[in-house]
Amino acid sequence: MLSKPVIVYAGGFPLPDHRASALRAIANARLFASLGVEPLVLGRFAGGHDGVRAAPAGGEETMSVEGIACRNIEAPGGGGARAYLRSALPVRAVVDEVGAERVLAILAYNYPARGLADLLRLSRRRGIPLVAECTEWAAPETRNIVREVTRQIGARYRIKVLARRAGHTICATYHGARHFAGNNVLVLPWVLHETAAMPSPSRDVVRFVYAGSPGQRFGKERIDNVIAALAALGAHPRPFVLELTLTREAVLAAAPHLAPALARLGERVRFHGWLGREPLEALYARADISVFARPDGRASRFGFPTKLAEAFGHGLPVVANNTGDIGAYLEEGETGWLARDASVDALAEALRRALDTPAQRVDAMKRAIVADNPFAPERYRAATSHFLSRIEADRARGRMAA
Repeated sequence: MLSKPVIVYAGGFPLPDHRASALRAIANARLFASLGVEPLVLGRFAGGHDGVRAAPAGGEETMSVEGIACRNIEAPGGGGARAYLRSALPVRAVVDEVGAERVLAILAYNYPARGLADLLRLSRRRGIPLVAECTEWAAPETRNIVREVTRQIGARYRIKVLARRAGHTICATYHGARHFAGNNVLVLPWVLHETAAMPSPSRDVVRFVYAGSPGQRFGKERIDNVIAALAALGAHPRPFVLELTLTREAVLAAAPHLAPALARLGERVRFHGWLGREPLEALYARADISVFARPDGRASRFGFPTKLAEAFGHGLPVVANNTGDIGAYLEEGETGWLARDASVDALAEALRRALDTPAQRVDAMKRAIVADNPFAPERYRAATSHFLSRIEADRARGRMAA
């Protein structure tokens, strides 16, 4: 019996954690497996959060996550902890163990420039196609000017030069895909293999939910503007609450100007702090509408908001601003309410439209999202199959050249 071709899927995602990068890698690997490819995921083994299985005990270097074989990219034989950031050594060790003749491709998830350059050299020496998965463009996050300039130069070189040279690219948005004209490109925003049960029916009190990390000083997501927008609505006739997986202290430390708004909203804002998977699922189950806002810029246009897919996966309509590809999935009055931008005024206008929507209509939106989720794997199988077939053709040429 012939062995299946292997994709070595390498990145810095913590396994088997439920952070976005790990969730994306495992979901994509399951999609590849459904098309007859054997994925081998290389990530950083980390202890699990509450409700999540921890990494193997006793220093083991392999595990299975949702049926996908995983290896520790920081294994001692692969060059030591975090060697993957600067070299192809950990990937090369796995390729040698698996057998280069079985490896269809090496897939590098958001690799830093130095490590990606070394993977390109490994790819060419072994005649194995390299796939550069580029789902983010680093947003500014430090006040150290030298470090920030270095980060941005590295990000630009990784995307503008190295990923283009790879020839095969996976992006999260169509905006990102435009950077790789001429490459074999697959756009995978997010893949949801399971959809949660139908959320609770809407009640008189509308429950908004925000679950995530907004970044330093709300650089990634403007939940501060969401809070200010809700406060600006004043005494709306429809009662509401905003559930946040943040602490009051963290919000006020990052945005002390929100103190008056929080005082006006009072108990209508509920701070839960960080939640493990089970309490988070319970929070989504009793919610009515997910809400987030992203500053419009290169980072938000290049990356895809996990929260949109996660909300749809729980059958929740969404209030969000139109940046990146959000407008391609969020249809006004059908799957949510679209703000023209992330400003307080624009968000207040969208939130008002959401609150003005009758509960029966919101429930109908929930049912429609559950019945026709745009992130279901069957929506991406044909495009992924075509993408893999072009990699196979490239691999065959590499064997012939060797």
